[in-house]
Amino acid sequence: MKRVCSAVLCLVLMMTGLCALAESTYIDIGTDFLIQVTLPAGYTYEVADMGDGVPLRQVRFLPGSEDGLYMFLYVSYDDSFAGRSYEDLSAEEADLLFGPGAVDMSDPELSYAETSHGSKLVILNENSEKDEYVDISTLYQGYFVELMLVRNDTTVQISGEEIQLAVDMLSEMWFVAGR
Repeated sequence: MKRVCSAVLCLVLMMTGLCALAESTYIDIGTDFLIQVTLPAGYTYEVADMGDGVPLRQVRFLPGSEDGLYMFLYVSYDDSFAGRSYEDLSAEEADLLFGPGAVDMSDPELSYAETSHGSKLVILNENSEKDEYVDISTLYQGYFVELMLVRNDTTVQISGEEIQLAVDMLSEMWFVAGR
């Protein structure tokens, strides 16, 4: 009986481990690396080219319903910031790089968060009644990372819990050598 229970327990643990591994997804964004990310429950993704010769791809994280929160990820590399992250920037550099996003907003709210591995995130929340969206961005090892949160109905406010969902997803995101 002990052997049967041990065998069943081993199988359950193995299946649990396999399910945990299945949550992490590798996304090819057309560069020399892949993005490893854990998708929030109910989300799928698709990768799209920006077009017009722009060397940038967009990863669209799609909710399970029309009225859910859509997340659009953009990643681009800049040689002039090679090996540098947000934490390495002077206050002036950070303002120059991340300040212009607020110019397009009518009622921006600025806040900061930190990923589980210590990367600082800049959060710009457009609180307009007509055009609600949130832009979360950072610089990581020369890569500009931007995650935009929107809804089909842009009059519905994005909650603090939804912003935290995006921060949590970014916390579990890794750049992995590929290709």
